[in-house]
Amino acid sequence: MVDLSRFELQWFGNLVTLRLWNDLWLNEGLSTYMSYLGMQMMNDTWNMENEFMARMTSMNCEYVKTYPPLAHPVLVPDETEFNCMVYAKGAAFVYMLRNVLGDDNFNSGIKKYLERNKYGTVVTDDLWQALSNDNIDVKFLMDTWMRNIRYPVVTISRQGSQVNISQSRYISNNSSRNLGSHSTDRWIIPFIYGILDPKGNFTSNMTLLQEKSDTIEIRFNDRLLKGNYGNSGYYRVNYDKETWKAIVEELTIDHQVFPIRDRAQLIDDVISFARSGLLNVTVAVEITKYLENESDYLPWFIAISSLKLSDHHENDENFAEFRIQFFNVSKKKLEEMGCDERGNFSTLRLRKMLKEFTKICPVDIS
Repeated sequence: MVDLSRFELQWFGNLVTLRLWNDLWLNEGLSTYMSYLGMQMMNDTWNMENEFMARMTSMNCEYVKTYPPLAHPVLVPDETEFNCMVYAKGAAFVYMLRNVLGDDNFNSGIKKYLERNKYGTVVTDDLWQALSNDNIDVKFLMDTWMRNIRYPVVTISRQGSQVNISQSRYISNNSSRNLGSHSTDRWIIPFIYGILDPKGNFTSNMTLLQEKSDTIEIRFNDRLLKGNYGNSGYYRVNYDKETWKAIVEELTIDHQVFPIRDRAQLIDDVISFARSGLLNVTVAVEITKYLENESDYLPWFIAISSLKLSDHHENDENFAEFRIQFFNVSKKKLEEMGCDERGNFSTLRLRKMLKEFTKICPVDIS
């Protein structure tokens, strides 16, 4: 697979470059995302959005360490400024914007940004101005994301046809509570959600969650509301007990009712909440049981990556049940697939990862 990252820097680093070190993410985060988008345009069978989700791990970086917001003064940069926030979080913000704006508006905005500023220097507001249109003020939308530390959790609670959504800052057991004087507990969240109707079809909608809480109306007989539909937003989603139960039931009956990135995001969120004490670990146990029927690489990759993070940073005995159950599910899946190297590229990747995780297949010394 071709690595376009160094070529993207021709435009997002050389043709247009940053004016101040404060905007380091403009070089690194923007070019990181555009390299994935460029590769997807070269060959749409490469599923680069799935690869992007697998590699953009800044939420896990923020789990164990408090980084400054992307918008912060930098007089003289050192190696600490070139961290996962600048690359991965910056890229994730651009990905979120592309999903909010739509492909056509996003592409025309990027073209406008390059044409207006070629051979010159820029600040973040230059990108926001180029991406804005009559319907969306991007600077207004992104200001809280650039100034705030970490990211929000959107909590969903349903009562019949009424769904309450509320936001709070995600704080793990391991991360510092020192958030700085410029960070708030409120984001302007482009909340994309999917509604699963009685026939088993999802429809996508979006609302701006600008305050601490808001209400969404759905039909009484809709099966559930899935937050962060498409996994484009930089936030996690927690649910009330009955909605988690409904999600488990849907995954058990037919996991493919959820798109692949939504399945991966559900796993990532539920493990994160379980290890942080925001959710009973039994929910993580029930959610990940469905993986026995999962043949796609991405949900498995996210699950194993999240569990490895927990192994390094958690000593909670309550999490031991989940580790044991997940290992058993992984072992059963690999036994079903077999140790012999056969299948398509996705199958080979999944088998290799399960071999490394479970250690139950004999070592190939050929």
